Amino acid sequence: YEPGYHLAAHLESVATTAINAPVIAVVDYDYRRNGVTVIPAGSRVIGKLSQSSGSTGIVSITFASIRLNNGMTVPIAAIGLDRQLGPLKGIVTGRNRLKQILIAATGGMGEAAAMFAGNSNVNGQLTEADMMRQQAAQNIGASVDNQVSQMQVTQNIVVTLPAGTPLEVFFTAASKSSTSK
Repeated sequence: YEPGYHLAAHLESVATTAINAPVIAVVDYDYRRNGVTVIPAGSRVIGKLSQSSGSTGIVSITFASIRLNNGMTVPIAAIGLDRQLGPLKGIVTGRNRLKQILIAATGGMGEAAAMFAGNSNVNGQLTEADMMRQQAAQNIGASVDNQVSQMQVTQNIVVTLPAGTPLEVFFTAASKSSTSK
């Protein structure tokens, strides 16, 4: 199998960042070379979820072997791509974006209120009350930033590709058996 060669397949089971389990894709069609089936439909391509982005849902799958229907396992170097040969995009859960937006918006209003509430200083000179309001606004802003940061750190973001997801197994390097097939 040469670099650039690709096979249509689908995920046999869910691929998720929630657990460290092998990713298994099932080949959809027989692949022939010179009239001989080299990879029969139903062969299993075994790999792992190697990277994921909780913000975009893009995942990287690397495949290390194909288990042919006759039981033979062939080492490969391949990646998973979508059917248009672009990155695979999973479903992201655990973001809690609405809560982040509400905390940030509330913090902004609290900071504004602390700065301007009761500010009757019209002559432009800074008073001790002005400085206290400014310090209170900075403290509120820092508290909100801390809450948002803590929420992002403790939030359990999971990226999942459902079972049955169609994909292309795209070869990145020639396999050792490609010269004999």
